Amino acid sequence: MTKKQFLASLLVLAVSGLAGGFISDWLRGGSAEATSAAPTIKAGEILLVDKAGKTRGGLQMVSGEPRIFLSNKEGKPRANLSLKGESPDLVFYDKNQVKRFSLNLDDKTGPLLQMLDKNGKPGLKLRFWKGGPALTIMHKGGKKRALYLTVDQRINRSLIGLNDIGGTNNISLSVQDDIPRITLHDNKLDREIMLEVSDELGPLTSLTDSIAGYMVVNQIHHISGPYYKMVDTKHDRWLYLKMDRERAFMGASAKPPHNKVGYFSGLVGDKPFISLEDPSKSDIYVGMGDSGKPKIELTQEGKKLVTLPK
Repeated sequence: MTKKQFLASLLVLAVSGLAGGFISDWLRGGSAEATSAAPTIKAGEILLVDKAGKTRGGLQMVSGEPRIFLSNKEGKPRANLSLKGESPDLVFYDKNQVKRFSLNLDDKTGPLLQMLDKNGKPGLKLRFWKGGPALTIMHKGGKKRALYLTVDQRINRSLIGLNDIGGTNNISLSVQDDIPRITLHDNKLDREIMLEVSDELGPLTSLTDSIAGYMVVNQIHHISGPYYKMVDTKHDRWLYLKMDRERAFMGASAKPPHNKVGYFSGLVGDKPFISLEDPSKSDIYVGMGDSGKPKIELTQEGKKLVTLPK
């Protein structure tokens, strides 16, 4: 190699090194100073197009709100992520462009997840509202007939409910403050059967007919014993049976706005008695005294007027 050839080779290597370094920096975005000022792309719409010219996705502004979407190979939408005001919304579509899944977050009502049928009608809803989580499983076609589960932390209650086709809660099973309860209603909520068990009050059942105006209550208290009550709610009249370890009696009474009249009869120990009370707080008592002989007392406003035998 001659001296000229050697110098030429050095020049080529130097130029190649400089060019290579320049290209490398350019591909990496330039120097540190240049990297901090990355280029900005401003557009109202950016579309992703495949080789066949079909739109497969994009980022766009719709009615002043941002939206990201993905489409299948036919260019039909399958997924959509958008922001509606302050609420982000995610939607999945089936091949027929029917909405089948959605996930939404609203600052007021909380997060909501929905699964929909082939007609786009809700079939399942899962939300977290102010009281707590709630799951609703709906009848086909999004009808109001539903099975739902809720937990309301504000009143310490968990509940399972069944609605009829009109949306009325026919059956509910709940636990509130450690008291399990099951309730059955007719479709107009006029009639009700309720069963609950309380550690403090014991098991209790009630039957209510608000149209006829009657109610029946049964209870077994762990201290005061069993209790049976029938109520005429329209006229405020009561008939009840009660029993404890010392007494067994029945009673009937009417309360204001009607005259307060009471009738009681039963056993205290092994001694029978009958007691009558009228509106003036007068009382007639007929029973067996401590001596085992009949006893009659007439009382008015708490004062004994007559006692027989004296």
